[in-house]
Amino acid sequence: MLREDLYAILAHLKGSTRELDLILVGDSKPVELRNVVSIAEMGPGNLIEVKTRQNNIWIDPTHVAIAYSARADM
Repeated sequence: MLREDLYAILAHLKGSTRELDLILVGDSKPVELRNVVSIAEMGPGNLIEVKTRQNNIWIDPTHVAIAYSARADM
């Protein structure tokens, strides 16, 4: 996944109650992100830092195969 695309998706989570699941390349179990407090691009590299109320998470978007979120309008 491209860094800019994942960053845009994560920006929608900041300060909301929405959740996002990420499937990493080579792994079938999703990583769940929720309670996002802030996101930041980490320098000229590919990393994105995600701070939640519970954790600090660093994501390399090139390893993300799928990002999905449950629809709130259903």
